[in-house]
Amino acid sequence: MNISQDPQNLEPTRISIKALSTAIAYAKNNFNNQEERDFIMKKVFEAFQVMDEDVKEYALHTLSEISIKEYDYVELYFDQIKEVTAQAVQSDSNRVGAQAFEFWTTLAEEEVERS
Repeated sequence: MNISQDPQNLEPTRISIKALSTAIAYAKNNFNNQEERDFIMKKVFEAFQVMDEDVKEYALHTLSEISIKEYDYVELYFDQIKEVTAQAVQSDSNRVGAQAFEFWTTLAEEEVERS
């Protein structure tokens, strides 16, 4: 995954986080392996450190996909998720803030469906 905080790698980072969002549906085996799961989540959280609205929006969308496809693992990263979504809600970007709310809505809907 070419997700980096380096400003010179902004476009590859945008492409990578957007692709990751789509790839979550095919990452079941990766999420079953703790080392691989931790690596994926580390990269998602790293994307939140990039000073770019698109990257943050895609990172939040990726979290939403994870909450649906890999729901059982969300709790392992809950503290970090709370932190990045709280920052997103306080963002100057309406798109990023809205996507943070969308994450929590998606997670709540998934919990209702599973109960």
